[in-house]
Amino acid sequence: MSYWVYILTNKLHSTLYIVVTNNPLRRLEEYRRGSGSKFVRKYNLQKLIFLEEATNSYDSLNREKQLKGWRRSRKDALINATNPHWKEIVLTPDHLYSVLPNRTLDETAGMTNNHTNGGVLVTRSKIAITLESGLLEEVDELVRQRVYPNRSRAIQEAVEEKLGRLRQGLLARECAKLDPDFEASLADEGLEEDLSEWPEY
Repeated sequence: MSYWVYILTNKLHSTLYIVVTNNPLRRLEEYRRGSGSKFVRKYNLQKLIFLEEATNSYDSLNREKQLKGWRRSRKDALINATNPHWKEIVLTPDHLYSVLPNRTLDETAGMTNNHTNGGVLVTRSKIAITLESGLLEEVDELVRQRVYPNRSRAIQEAVEEKLGRLRQGLLARECAKLDPDFEASLADEGLEEDLSEWPEY
């Protein structure tokens, strides 16, 4: 089982909350529902800005104690080393609790799981991403309105749509490079050869 040391803050970054869990996604959902830590509710600490894996519960508790003992300036430096703009780290529902030790999920993609869908092998990489707060609020609103079942689906479909547009643009640019007269002559040449080989009726 993996354990995680994570740091939450609020919109003003005025308060930091350092704690350990074996399930950061579940804990974050609890905070958003208003359950869990009274400290989190009191200071509105909803923004995940640091996440670090520990090999076992003993190491994670020692790391938590160590970080809590640091001055604020040292904690800030730790966060800045992996998340210099203090952007929110977004955990998707299917993210994998397995990354390189002492690295944040925001830095590294998880291992790959393979799933079959109608006989087609679908490869999914489990990752965590960083989004601007306003964009994340828009995604959450779409999930609340049941436009998407979860954040992961909304983000995946947005990325797929963007990649599709990029591919179409690339195809259009490549087609624009073709010489219409040359392409027409090639087509006519092939058609003439085909006609000469067709039997008469």
